[in-house]
Amino acid sequence: MPTFHATCRKDMIQRFLVFCILAILATPAQAHASSGTPHLEVATGRTGQVDETRPLFQLPVQCSETWRLSTYIGHDDYDIDMTPTEGAASGRPILASFAGTVVTSTYGTSGGYYVKISHGAGWETLYLHMLESPMVDVGDVVKIGDQIGKVGSTGNSSGPHLHYEQIRNGTKVESWFNGQPSGITHDDANYSVLRTSNNCPTLPDGHRVQVGDLNADGLDDLVQMRDNGDVVVFWNSGNNPNFSWSNNRLVLQGITDPSMIRVGDFNKDGMDDLLQIRPNGDVVVFWNSGNNPNFSWSNNRLVLQGITDKGQINVGDFNADELDDLVQVRPNGDVVVFWNSGNNPNFSWSNNRLVLQGITDKGQIKAGDFNADELDDLVQVRPNGDVVVFWNSGNNPNFSWSNNRLVLQGITDKGQIKAGDFNADELDDLVQVRPNGDVVVFWNSGNNPNFSWSNNRLVLQGMYL
Repeated sequence: MPTFHATCRKDMIQRFLVFCILAILATPAQAHASSGTPHLEVATGRTGQVDETRPLFQLPVQCSETWRLSTYIGHDDYDIDMTPTEGAASGRPILASFAGTVVTSTYGTSGGYYVKISHGAGWETLYLHMLESPMVDVGDVVKIGDQIGKVGSTGNSSGPHLHYEQIRNGTKVESWFNGQPSGITHDDANYSVLRTSNNCPTLPDGHRVQVGDLNADGLDDLVQMRDNGDVVVFWNSGNNPNFSWSNNRLVLQGITDPSMIRVGDFNKDGMDDLLQIRPNGDVVVFWNSGNNPNFSWSNNRLVLQGITDKGQINVGDFNADELDDLVQVRPNGDVVVFWNSGNNPNFSWSNNRLVLQGITDKGQIKAGDFNADELDDLVQVRPNGDVVVFWNSGNNPNFSWSNNRLVLQGITDKGQIKAGDFNADELDDLVQVRPNGDVVVFWNSGNNPNFSWSNNRLVLQGMYL
């Protein structure tokens, strides 16, 4: 049984006195809220230091709901009781704050039905007083936003609420949500804060993580689009592991929809740029200046219009001119390349080519050079787990169903896979972002098949789609 106390401190007498005081002062509608007039904030909270390894935890409740996060005298440091600002608490879904593995799912006298999730790097979250037996079992791998239970009042609880904790290396710490501290750090006073959940459905096809060479060193880096709009580059050191949380840079802010972003070199300077596909159909390139930060809202160009479905677009150099082109997978199965002219605008609807037919799922397709001929190929992640490369012949059409190769098996989620050259050998590798936050590179051997499960490397942890 864990050593927590949901509505108590450490000794029975003090706990009894606290309950008596709260019972007298609390209103019936807020039987578990703090007494008196709570202090409410909707800002950044009180104190707390940034931990670079901290996952981007979200509130464990449904997207866009506003909840009151409370503590009170005698509650215990860092413990948070959560109740919704609208509607009844009982039965509300409890969601995973971040992806991870369930390490505890049980019932305890104090915590009632509860769940603990491990998120890697020593980080855990704890969810207490569930209405009924949890919806997950020990060993289950959960994604951020997965429902793990329902709000209740089992165990040592005075009313329906969610008791929540964040834990680092076995020790409770201040909880952060969406990159902001909660401000709940002690139980010396009654304190409440209002927060709105950004625990929203995950993006299709894994667009939160992209790949590109942003400093022209020949090693592809990882580009992370965060929920707060920050775009952060993790630099590829070339070492083992290739990436770390202490070697990154904020390169742009204000990208509110990560699924809009792609990465490619659109002006042949060796530094990959950012491409944004906007809701109005505009395609805009943010040029990579090489400075810190690399990108700005004043240094961009409109390069194409009329792309109404951002999910159709990928990037690659399909004619070996060192200018990345756009490849569109259309609803009818046609794959069409828009050639990069290098002019302003770079792309047009009169300068494209049908390069393949019969691709019915746009999310299956990525681009990369898998045979070092400087022509990007198409890689398809199929529903049965097969990864198949369509070789770029350079002819018209560039690709055919008779010129492909099975290069890997066992990839069950197409959104996990990206392509990039992570060891500067001019052969693009496959990188997999796994549900537990591990980032694993499958090295391209150049043989047939190109990839295997015995030839890979863990290059980063704590990165989630």
